[in-house]
Amino acid sequence: MKRNAYTPDEKAKMVLETLRGERTVNEIASAHNIHPNMLSRWKREAESNLYMLFQDDTAKKRKEEKAHEEELQSLYAKIGQLATQNEWLKKKLACEMNVPERKALIETDSAELPVSTQAELLGLNRSSLYYKAVAPDEEDLKIKRMIDELYTAHPEFGYRRMCVWLRGRIHKRLGRV
Repeated sequence: MKRNAYTPDEKAKMVLETLRGERTVNEIASAHNIHPNMLSRWKREAESNLYMLFQDDTAKKRKEEKAHEEELQSLYAKIGQLATQNEWLKKKLACEMNVPERKALIETDSAELPVSTQAELLGLNRSSLYYKAVAPDEEDLKIKRMIDELYTAHPEFGYRRMCVWLRGRIHKRLGRV
């Protein structure tokens, strides 16, 4: 046997019919092909919730919706204000502080902001935070001085002739310099 699904309107009509008292519950139930217990249960439910008809839920709902809209508007305003302040601070930091000063502001052990976010806010590349410049080797500086002296003495030398001249004096390091 297939179950019938009744809409709230159909249920309300049947319950109103029982409340009028013109026919018995059994007569109404057999006319609509439902069990009398089901109709009695709908009637009890309607009687227990009858007071809700006289409550003004719409005013309460409107008040809640209005409060929600006001809260939403204030939050959007706060987001806009913070975004504007954030952009202004980024521009000021980039203009008024040099890179080493901005690097000094980074807190690597901060739990609130990750290093990548701090670097973005300060206008720094994250890779520049980790790079440690290596001092040039003394041997490389010596070779560069020799190249400079040779070029000053012989500006007509091209790079090939300079390499030939330096190969006789330097071993292995010439390609790197």
